[in-house]
Amino acid sequence: MAAANGTPIRLVKQNGGLIELDVTSIGITVNRKTGPLPMPFSGGRSFGVDMNMNGGVIIIEGLFTDDSTSSLSTSNAAEAIIDFAPTHESIQEETSYLSFFGTQNDNLKRLWNSTTGTSPILSTTTLMLTNASGTQREIKFKKLSSGTFDYSSNGTNIIGINTSATINNSSLAAALKNLIQNETTLNNEFSVSVSQSDYMTVLGNTRVKITQKTAGSAGNNTSPRWSINTPGFKPPYTTDFRGGEELQRKSAGDKAMDLYGIIQNSNNKHGLVGGLVGGGLVAGGIAAGVLGGPPGVVAGVGMATAGVDMIGNTGGKDENDYIRGLQIPYNSMVQADGDTYVARNFFRPVGNRKKPSEKGSEANTLPASSKFTANENLVGIKGTVNKFDITYQAGETVYGFVIQFVPIDWLL
Repeated sequence: MAAANGTPIRLVKQNGGLIELDVTSIGITVNRKTGPLPMPFSGGRSFGVDMNMNGGVIIIEGLFTDDSTSSLSTSNAAEAIIDFAPTHESIQEETSYLSFFGTQNDNLKRLWNSTTGTSPILSTTTLMLTNASGTQREIKFKKLSSGTFDYSSNGTNIIGINTSATINNSSLAAALKNLIQNETTLNNEFSVSVSQSDYMTVLGNTRVKITQKTAGSAGNNTSPRWSINTPGFKPPYTTDFRGGEELQRKSAGDKAMDLYGIIQNSNNKHGLVGGLVGGGLVAGGIAAGVLGGPPGVVAGVGMATAGVDMIGNTGGKDENDYIRGLQIPYNSMVQADGDTYVARNFFRPVGNRKKPSEKGSEANTLPASSKFTANENLVGIKGTVNKFDITYQAGETVYGFVIQFVPIDWLL
């Protein structure tokens, strides 16, 4: 029997971090906007229109308790993923997954902005890795005229690729792994492993996991990132370094304060308002047009443009602490495949033309431990917290909480 009950309910932050909750009860409500109207002279009948417009709320009650020991047995190191199976764009847009290679290796050929030319040609597009000390390491790509792959071992961090050879998504992942393992500087700072893609499993071991060798939150940053100077090049699916955390104990009050602080003041960086604040554009007519506030009030807000931090937090590598999702695990028999139960997360089967077989437990194939990525609708519930209550009785060592989470697909 699988230990499905061991997976906690988790709030998901925009930076990919998880907040595990000790929950005592949960309530899930769905409201369908049918709008029934009583009809006169109809013998008590009513009229309504059901356009599949739905809302709802999820109420979570639980407790914050003191850690008897550290929540970690050791400090965690930050990890990042580069998956050479799909393009990053196709994952972010939740479209059908597109292979990073494209057709006839055309995406790789765009690294050099040409399908012809004398080899070797060094790419202008660069893969950037930032170590736990904040130092950036550049990885470039070189067009070869013979062989299949090669890599440097002299500190220049170059992967050579012959696009005319028989190569595929998994062999490119292996080439990046070989570079990190065999180039001394990279090997001193990062460890690396390769496994099967979470998205296009038929393409083999295309998922490169890169781990900081220095544990702790210092390894969390906004790399790997692709510095793209080549028109048309579509990078593979890539996640930031995240999950680095120090060994520590927290009291019930510490945990209550942590979550209160996030909900009290955090910006949706990927939303309209968060983007304006982050760019320092909350001023005068821009804010008035977007926020729709009274001109006199907005003019006052515009005074703070020179010090945008008065409006919201916009800096720092952990700035994306805005809560954007929820993972609620349950025990599944239909997906167990020999076990009594396996853990799956509740998900919202939104979207047009969904078949009945795509809306329920039979379609819920991803493990509850799956990361909440751009494909959130299959690994959790998109949305945010719009109400948070903390309760405390004098003399107690626990705090109670009630979270009201609202499912929202597109949040400005």
